[in-house]
Amino acid sequence: MGTRTKFLHTICILVLIVGTFTSFGSSYKMKLRESEGYTANAEFDNTISEPSGKSLEMIGQFDESIGMPYTMYIEGDFLYIASPWIGFIKMDISDSTRPNILGIHGAENEQYGGEFCIQDNIAYFADFFYLRILNITDFNNAVELERITDFSYCGNVKAYSNLLIVNDCVGYIRFYDITNPANLVLQNSLNLTHLEFKPYDFEYVDDILYIIGNHEDNSTLVIYDVTNINSPVYIGNYTTPYDSRGTKVKIDGSIAYVMTQYEFQVLNITIPASPSLIYSKTLSQNFIYLCDMILVEETVYILNSSSLLTFDVSNSSDIHIIDEDIEHPYLQDFAFKDDYLYLSNPSYYELAIYDTLTPNNPQKTATFSFGGNCNDVCVDNKIAYLANRTNGTRIIDVSDSKNPQLIGSYSDGDSIDFVQVSGSILYALSYQNCLKLIDISNPSNPVLLGEYQSLLSRAEYCGIRISKNKVFLEQGLAGLEIIDVTDSSNPILLGNYTDHYIWNIETMNDFVLAVTADSTKDFLILDARDPTDIQLFSYLDFEEEFVTDIALEGNRAYLLCSGINRIDSIRIVNVAIPSSPKVLSSTRIDFGNVLDIEVSGDYLYLASLHEGLIVLKDNFNWLSYVGQSSDTNIYGINLVVEKGYIYMASGWEGMTIFKAFTSMKLVLLIIVPIVIIVVLVIFVLTFRTIKKRRG
Repeated sequence: MGTRTKFLHTICILVLIVGTFTSFGSSYKMKLRESEGYTANAEFDNTISEPSGKSLEMIGQFDESIGMPYTMYIEGDFLYIASPWIGFIKMDISDSTRPNILGIHGAENEQYGGEFCIQDNIAYFADFFYLRILNITDFNNAVELERITDFSYCGNVKAYSNLLIVNDCVGYIRFYDITNPANLVLQNSLNLTHLEFKPYDFEYVDDILYIIGNHEDNSTLVIYDVTNINSPVYIGNYTTPYDSRGTKVKIDGSIAYVMTQYEFQVLNITIPASPSLIYSKTLSQNFIYLCDMILVEETVYILNSSSLLTFDVSNSSDIHIIDEDIEHPYLQDFAFKDDYLYLSNPSYYELAIYDTLTPNNPQKTATFSFGGNCNDVCVDNKIAYLANRTNGTRIIDVSDSKNPQLIGSYSDGDSIDFVQVSGSILYALSYQNCLKLIDISNPSNPVLLGEYQSLLSRAEYCGIRISKNKVFLEQGLAGLEIIDVTDSSNPILLGNYTDHYIWNIETMNDFVLAVTADSTKDFLILDARDPTDIQLFSYLDFEEEFVTDIALEGNRAYLLCSGINRIDSIRIVNVAIPSSPKVLSSTRIDFGNVLDIEVSGDYLYLASLHEGLIVLKDNFNWLSYVGQSSDTNIYGINLVVEKGYIYMASGWEGMTIFKAFTSMKLVLLIIVPIVIIVVLVIFVLTFRTIKKRRG
């Protein structure tokens, strides 16, 4: 019988044994030393087995103290934010998931928060009652070059090579020559006051100026030929038949996209003298105004104070909403770069970052195979450490995720099953119940520092966790051991807890969150403040379910559960108060045999024995499907998430590396049904192959 078949047999037997314990022991209860046990509700909130169909998912968030971020502008790898509370901010967004503040410029009596643009390290600010020009070559020591103060209300400013166009919301459009930014020259001022027209936004394309604003309380698009800046020529206009101010306009060829206070409109401007309406959609009512609009290729994004709306405008005869994200209310402004939207939220003092293309199919970037069976993996500083069973540990350079390189190994004949790294020490658990401390300061030449051999007769290492100078060993039938590794050459046992079968843990300060096979205590919280006297602090009982794995993010524990009816679920538990854990939600999942769960931010990553990598998202206690590995014929045994990459131990397949949230085009919506059929065929063939091998 092959190793893989033995492994599958072991999993099945383990599930059968624990399920039997659960069935026969459900009526048995014990009182806690300090608090009563909490019996969890067995009802499911929702079921996840298919994609949600969303086209937008948040991939990063930056919420440092930058005041209230309002308007934004992107140039190259830099995002500039105008914040009325702090000033003018420059951020590096070369890595969209980890924005970094490079500098903040602010001075007394300066009004940052209005519209602005940047060209050749010169920032032009429409600061309400004046136009200000700032040289930002040295951002932290920015120099004001000029300030023009004769504006009644400066609304928007845009630079086009040597031309700067500024609108005054009272009724003027001004044209400046900016050949010398320190000395702007006013070329002309287009007076629209006689039309009782108040401009709010404009676009300048091929010597045509498209101006959106308010005329007699109605939204109006006015078009001028400005081939001769000194003598603009009126061409035509389009006015809505209802009370609403026009606030934004975008031009794409013969199409004008207009955002009013309440509506999204699409106009045909093939004949500029007589624009015609193609599409109109009311988006906001009850005085909740639309805030901003952006056009990205064949997609229009619109913000209002409560949601982000996405329109497919690829076909002017079939314009429709493809997504509505209401997760982050009070959005104000946004900018676009590559495949990412950057959204300001002044009410929550945050900058949210979205991937604009469908992120529901993480793409495999590399597979590293080296023989043997990869049972566990951990990653630190772009180096992966693998438990390679019979071949000891393998040390892999993963700085180039597409081309992992073996740089070292450690093997002394013991079978290594679990690995963890802390500082310059690799902690490896062997099948012989031995903890090995290995010096990896030079990863290409690992050196054994010391060992700890458990004296517990029933010890069966199931995993390892590290907290400060203590190592927590999951000992299965023997419970839990805590080892002092202050002296790496002489690990010392501090204490143990042997009252329950423990096969998975997470540490939270001086408490241990543990998964057990006890039929009446599925989830334990142990008090390890005194490691020499570990005590049961509280527990949860899930009745006809048992917990198989646990992941911790902040004060939220994600429990992977399985029932005697072989139905899996994920429970989210608030463990902020260790004496009183509370179940927040329970979600049924249907992804085959899930063996490991990890959480990073709002995302959950599942390693499935039959379907590879699966990604879910926590939407305030409501889990939704994000996607899964395109190649599901991968054995997901154990995984770790590190700096945007997912490293999965895949049995005989070795270690598989994924980069999450790779952009996908909307055409995926057509391909998905085909992929599902192929996956089902592969699943059936794989199941038959395993069945034949067993036979």
